[in-house]
Amino acid sequence: MALKDIDIYRTIAFLPGVKVIDNSFLMNYVGKDKNHGFLDSRSFELENTFYNIIERFSDNPITFPEEMRSEFIYLSNGIESLISILKNSVEQSVSRPKMKYDEPYIILQRMRSISMKRAYLLENILDKHSTENYLPSNKWESELLPSIIDITERHKIKRWYKERRDLNLVKGQNKLNDLRIFAKALEVSRGNHVFLLTRDEDFVGMHKFFYEELDLLSEKHKFHVPDYAVCIVVRYHDNSLSIIEPLEEPKPLNEKELHRFYQLE
Repeated sequence: MALKDIDIYRTIAFLPGVKVIDNSFLMNYVGKDKNHGFLDSRSFELENTFYNIIERFSDNPITFPEEMRSEFIYLSNGIESLISILKNSVEQSVSRPKMKYDEPYIILQRMRSISMKRAYLLENILDKHSTENYLPSNKWESELLPSIIDITERHKIKRWYKERRDLNLVKGQNKLNDLRIFAKALEVSRGNHVFLLTRDEDFVGMHKFFYEELDLLSEKHKFHVPDYAVCIVVRYHDNSLSIIEPLEEPKPLNEKELHRFYQLE
């Protein structure tokens, strides 16, 4: 059975150490339905509930890297652009006496509500729970990032974001975002257990080859092997969760696995 958002965040909250969230891990409901997009009232309700869930679990060490936050802002700006288009449409096509009952007006109000909640989430949750707060040094950029670039180029595992974002709002996105997030997660793992949460298969590929070639990479790029490992938590489209430890096959993130990881603390 697929997990609901509240189950997912409750599950990851019990994992030890620092959780690093990639933007793809967030389940945005707005714009999922190609026929109705953000018009659907059910999607709007789910989106609001989702934001409340993130806030509820924000006291746990669930963190958001700068690159993820920049993508979140980019998407929020895209929603603002949609609001401007909707506003013009409402003003041109709806007479004022019946405006509050007209569907375009209702849609506009929904989008404004989503925009306000995203702004609140960014300021009060995402920015305050920055992954960068856990970085012991900036060596991730000079030592770890080059090793990640190395394996992505040699193994051709980066797909450069071809039509993989909701609402098609991310067009000029920094191609190094995922690589930088993974490098930061590795840097955090110098002193903490780390779980990198994603729906992006590129992270799985980077993780696989980094740990397979760890000795070679550490010698070539002259970095000390972190004391702890980074584990990947993959969220699939049916909302099921799997966990990938270094040099291991994916396993369902169930109660048994949670208990095993909880003993690491």
